[in-house]
Amino acid sequence: MQKEEIGTTDSADRAWWTAWCPRLAGLLLTVAVAWPAHAQIEVNRATAEALMQLPGIGPVRAERIVQARAQRPFTDWADLQARVAGIGPKTAETLSLHGLRVQGRSYGQDVAQGKVMPAPRSAAQREPPRAGEAALSSRPAAPAR
Repeated sequence: MQKEEIGTTDSADRAWWTAWCPRLAGLLLTVAVAWPAHAQIEVNRATAEALMQLPGIGPVRAERIVQARAQRPFTDWADLQARVAGIGPKTAETLSLHGLRVQGRSYGQDVAQGKVMPAPRSAAQREPPRAGEAALSSRPAAPAR
């Protein structure tokens, strides 16, 4: 019986690694570069300049946030929406997706706890009526011809 050495591989294993390692490394690099890595920004500590890095926040909205925060820190997303004009559910959802946090919490966490209402969905995102259910419409049905 021959004794096998530990740590050696046969030529088929070497060929596989030689062929696939560069491809796998390239794939991993592509995913890492394409994956959105948003740093979390705490609204109660961020500067106006940091807030302006978020989509949907320009100089005016950043200044509104800073001024409202100067009165007292934001307690949750509902508080932020109530005190800063121009931030509703859709904007809050977008800002949260890009890293904005209120007391370390994302908008989705407050929605899940019922603290705020979720952003309304467009008609394309809503489920179609199920079979047997009448579709609700503001217009009456067209007469049959």
